[in-house]
Amino acid sequence: MKKIIPLALIIFAMSSCNKYYKAVMGNTGEKSEKTIDSLINDGRYFVFRRGSQAFAMNNIVISHDTKTVQCMLDVLPDAHQLYFMNGNKNKMIYPNPEDYQPIPVLNEVHLFSSNTNSTVNAGPFTLPLSQVQKIEIIEKDKIKTRRSRNKGAIIAVAASLVGVAVIFGVAAGLAFLSIF
Repeated sequence: MKKIIPLALIIFAMSSCNKYYKAVMGNTGEKSEKTIDSLINDGRYFVFRRGSQAFAMNNIVISHDTKTVQCMLDVLPDAHQLYFMNGNKNKMIYPNPEDYQPIPVLNEVHLFSSNTNSTVNAGPFTLPLSQVQKIEIIEKDKIKTRRSRNKGAIIAVAASLVGVAVIFGVAAGLAFLSIF
């Protein structure tokens, strides 16, 4: 009996559900200006990506007449490196929030530059909208998260049923032995 309870706890812990996020493509080309403008108004956190480089974009201003995005590039904080590190490996899982804090990755927008020939440094930066190759808007993947939760619940119920069956089997065996 003492061995069954830790085994059930281990199985239950292993079956806990994961929370997933996904990258949704935003409009590029002529519509990128409106897409970026609306995401700025939504209070999203922007990440500039060029090749293997990634920077936080602060103080973003869209110049509608010159079709550019002006900003201040800064070092990408650790809290915003989850997608940069795991997104390329398709392990788009985010950790459980601590104390109901917002998950930083779910507020991110990644702007990818088509110009990969030059390196970029932190500081003032102007990005021509014509060089925005891809816009990825990060959001919760409700379908994968729901599937993970359902799978975890099924495993937990099955493990509990097996545990109950083992307990009753042991009790029945002991009752049978006590007769003799």
